[in-house]
Amino acid sequence: MDPMREQGIKAARFEIRGTCYPFVGMLSPQVVREMYFSRYGGPGSQITDSAWLGRVNKAGLGEALRKVAIHRAGKAPWRYSLGLVQHACFAEVYLLDDEWLLTDRVTLAELDPGVSAVDQAAWAGDALDLERLLGQNRFSQKELDQGLFSALAGSWDATGVVRLLIAAGANVNARSTDGSTPLLDASANNEIDVVRILLIAGANPNAVNSSGETALSLAACRRCPDSFRAKKEYSQELVSLLTSYVAHEVPSPD
Repeated sequence: MDPMREQGIKAARFEIRGTCYPFVGMLSPQVVREMYFSRYGGPGSQITDSAWLGRVNKAGLGEALRKVAIHRAGKAPWRYSLGLVQHACFAEVYLLDDEWLLTDRVTLAELDPGVSAVDQAAWAGDALDLERLLGQNRFSQKELDQGLFSALAGSWDATGVVRLLIAAGANVNARSTDGSTPLLDASANNEIDVVRILLIAGANPNAVNSSGETALSLAACRRCPDSFRAKKEYSQELVSLLTSYVAHEVPSPD
């Protein structure tokens, strides 16, 4: 899309919410989250500069892309697993400046009302929204810690939101229900930039989950079927980083 290129935008991501009906799809769609990126992915790719975002909207690009996103969400197929009753639902729409590049197919999913605003922003990797939330509200330790796990469960760059959550007081050695820690999750997903941030912030490199896995053992296998998610790829750099920390740490009693 030439207008996106003119504004220096490689990608845009929109979260659309509405009410979904069987065999009809989404009605009354509304954009509840929009994110713009200067690169297709990677650390620091989200555009958070207010002046830059202002130019995007002044040029009319933001409004045009929102209309495209709403249109695609309205055409998304109904997932039969949602049943035959209406649901509050959402769809994520990813737009690229190069129409020849493939994006994920837009599908509708049921909205979980129990997910907090912090979890939503963290999972989306939305540093701009998370910074706003943290500046306007006080969150419990549990909410901040859960935000870290949500950030690492998402499929987007988590470096910005992880830094914000740590600065707000999130515990880098928090435990999930399966005994995992943020470092274990980041290592299982080969997120070397997040792993580095967590280690610098004091994450325990010797922590063990309920399956007996450590961050290093998760990073060192090419595919780990016993972990909560298969490895995307193998990174010797990640193994070397974790090894350097493990070698200088006294094993933790947990």
